[in-house]
Amino acid sequence: MRTGMWVDPGVTTLGEYLTEWLAAMESNVVDTTFRAYEQSMRNWVVPRLGSVRLAEVSPMHLRSLQTELLRDGRVDGKGGLAPRSVASCRRVLSQALKDAVRWGLLIRNPMDAVDPPRVVDAEMVTWSDTQARAFLDAVAGDRLYAMWVLFLTTGVRRGRGGRTSMGRRRPRSGVDGDRPQPGLGRAR
Repeated sequence: MRTGMWVDPGVTTLGEYLTEWLAAMESNVVDTTFRAYEQSMRNWVVPRLGSVRLAEVSPMHLRSLQTELLRDGRVDGKGGLAPRSVASCRRVLSQALKDAVRWGLLIRNPMDAVDPPRVVDAEMVTWSDTQARAFLDAVAGDRLYAMWVLFLTTGVRRGRGGRTSMGRRRPRSGVDGDRPQPGLGRAR
């Protein structure tokens, strides 16, 4: 493995493998992506399948995981996750298992035999011109007025604009090959 630690798939559990996989991924993805990977594995996969040996993870384990997450996967115990959240978790776990195949730890990726949950795109609700103008009138004296105008007039995503404009975290510039990626920070 990239971390230099040998993992025996016949003895190593999925939880132990995911710990090693996340360590390998930390320097390969941006900070926010890594945190999302780590959170989905820690909150949803490891508690349910972490004790299963890596070599014994089957499509039935993974299908049951998806079903359970849809039914009662919320961390607060108040119901299931949205299909989009389950699909996101599935993509991360599938990548981890794909890497296990690539690294010679598994013969095949058991996720390949599992259909993703059906995700229905909800219709986006937007404000009318009148509602947008009323909002801007209401926040006219706000110190973030320029940001609100930017959000309403450009369609910038809430997560991207909010992180930079509201001062919660200032992203570092990243580089992808020779192409600069403004605003995308790399993990340490």
